[in-house]
Amino acid sequence: SSKFLVDIAKALRVSPLWLATGEGTMHGDNDLFSREISLASVDTKPVPLISWVQAGSFKEVISDMTIAKEFIHCPTRCSASTYALRVEGESMLEKFRPGQIIFVDPEIVPTSGQFVIAMLEDGYKVTFKQLIIDGGEQYLKALNKDWPERIIKVTEDCRIIGTVIGSHESFI
Repeated sequence: SSKFLVDIAKALRVSPLWLATGEGTMHGDNDLFSREISLASVDTKPVPLISWVQAGSFKEVISDMTIAKEFIHCPTRCSASTYALRVEGESMLEKFRPGQIIFVDPEIVPTSGQFVIAMLEDGYKVTFKQLIIDGGEQYLKALNKDWPERIIKVTEDCRIIGTVIGSHESFI
């Protein structure tokens, strides 16, 4: 995951993709370094894809990676606590669709306008919304203009448990 991965691969005369992932051929072709190399293929980290129920208690069970049946490569730099969720429901339409994968880093303190995962009502309900901070007050906002409860005030019964740092959508 080093930002110097391509330089290291050049010095060792090996493929950066092979060095980072073990995939492909070790030496590649001679033209490898004259092409542009996608950092997404060499600078990603597998994170667990978990359920919304597991997200509510993820910090407590992070050391038990058996909670995840699937791991997905996060498209951006992330902490060891990062996990992935599959979007459910339509509260965040048009930007996020059901089935889309979002990557959540619980170690990033969110700022106004960022997308967050929040725990509501005694830790039994987890939701995905946009954080709005206005006049010292915090609100959770659904992006879907037709959503019935579009704005939720953050009270003592609510805590932010992660900041969305990226997303992935597959069409197959």
